[in-house]
Amino acid sequence: MLLDEPLSALDETGKQEILPYLERLHHELSIPMIYVSHVVREVARLADYLVVLRDGRVVSQGTLIEQMARLDTTFINDADHGSVIEGCVVAHDDQDHLTTLECGGGQLMVGRQSLSLGERVRLYIPAADVSLTLIRDQQTSILNILPATIEEIVPQGEAQLLVRLALGDGAEPIGAILESPRLLARITRRSGRQLALQPGLRIYAQIKSVSLMRAQR
Repeated sequence: MLLDEPLSALDETGKQEILPYLERLHHELSIPMIYVSHVVREVARLADYLVVLRDGRVVSQGTLIEQMARLDTTFINDADHGSVIEGCVVAHDDQDHLTTLECGGGQLMVGRQSLSLGERVRLYIPAADVSLTLIRDQQTSILNILPATIEEIVPQGEAQLLVRLALGDGAEPIGAILESPRLLARITRRSGRQLALQPGLRIYAQIKSVSLMRAQR
C-alpha cells in the first residue's frame, strides 16, 4: 500500500485520530506499507525502515532507529532532530501515575500508560529536550537522568551543537555498530565549551520529555 503524505491536509487533532488506524491496518492485516512524509513525528511513529530521497535519488537508508541517530540527516530540519528508542514496560506506579520503561541504557518514566508488563513500546525524545551535565543532579524536578558517553559532536548553525550519546554505563566503544540506545542532544556552543565536551567523555543526559509513539507488535 502506497500512502503519499495522506495526513498533509489534516490538523493535529485529525492526524492523531487517523494514525492509530494506520498502525492497526499494518499490524492486523500484515499489509506492507510505503509511507511518504516530510513530518518527522509521523515517520518516527509509523516507520520501521527508512529510505531518504533527495531530488529523486536515494541518499541513505536503514532501520528507523539507525537513521534517526545519524548526525547528517539532511531530511530533518534543525528544530525536529530527535531520537527513537525502544523500551519495555517494567513497572507501574499508581500513586504518582507513572509507568517505568527499560530502554537498555537505563530506565525512563512516563505518564501512567494502560500497557501490560513486558509490553514493548517505541519512544521519541526531541534533541532540544535533552540537556547534559558532568555530575548527576540529585536536586532537580527532571525524573529521567541517564548515564551516557559522548560519541560525536557536530556544529548546528552558528550557535548550537548536536551531540550523539551512547546510553548506559557499559557504552560500546566509539565506532561500534548502533545496537545499544543512542540519544541526540542539542545544546549551545557555549555550553559545549564550558563543559569541555568531547567524544569519549562520560556524562549524564537529563531528559525533559519523552513521547510514547506506539506499542511494538
